[in-house]
Amino acid sequence: MKFFSDYTDEMEHNLGRMAALRAIRTVMKWVESATVDVWSAAGHDEGHRLLKRLGFTQVKGDYYKWHGLY
Repeated sequence: MKFFSDYTDEMEHNLGRMAALRAIRTVMKWVESATVDVWSAAGHDEGHRLLKRLGFTQVKGDYYKWHGLY
């Protein structure tokens, strides 16, 4: 399973707003309930920071993994 998100420069100042936080929380519930590993790649420094904050483990370089429920 792959986890992907992207946003424009204009959206960056809105990431802390309630609607964005609710969307992140909803998607993370899907990730947390996955029965398989979920992979993601960070495209920039902010992506690395966010994936680590969400609980993903850095595997190599830009690649991160969330360990699914086995």
